[in-house]
Amino acid sequence: MPDNYQPKCFDPKAFEIFVKVIEALIDTGGNDALPPLQVAKRMDGFLFMTQSPTIDQMNFILKYVNRFKPWFIPRFGQLVNMPVEKRRVAIREFIGQGGIMRDIARGLKVMSVASYYSSPEGMQQTGFVHFELRPDTVNRDQKLITHKDE
Repeated sequence: MPDNYQPKCFDPKAFEIFVKVIEALIDTGGNDALPPLQVAKRMDGFLFMTQSPTIDQMNFILKYVNRFKPWFIPRFGQLVNMPVEKRRVAIREFIGQGGIMRDIARGLKVMSVASYYSSPEGMQQTGFVHFELRPDTVNRDQKLITHKDE
């Protein structure tokens, strides 16, 4: 297990696969605000905190994608053994298969980017500024506008 982290929701093999998937799905051009391991830890913590009923399915899906993906895209091996660029190509082809494969890949993408871009580091990288902190709103009246019922 990377950095001796003990996942709270994922089993160790599924967590390792998830880190590799994140590494492929979030392409920052080498300018990661948050490393893939930290992104995976954030999602693991979120799923644990919410006591998500989908944990068992997520563990199964991650192992499934890693193990059976070569059957759907034979020219690639297991996902965790590929270099990042090949993983990206394989995932794009996986999505191109359509049906349940595309849905699985999209679900993994949502989990990855939600964890990455909801972090303070990810927000800063994209230039996101909370509404209250934007310069043009500092002196603006923030009260709700009410309208008379007619």
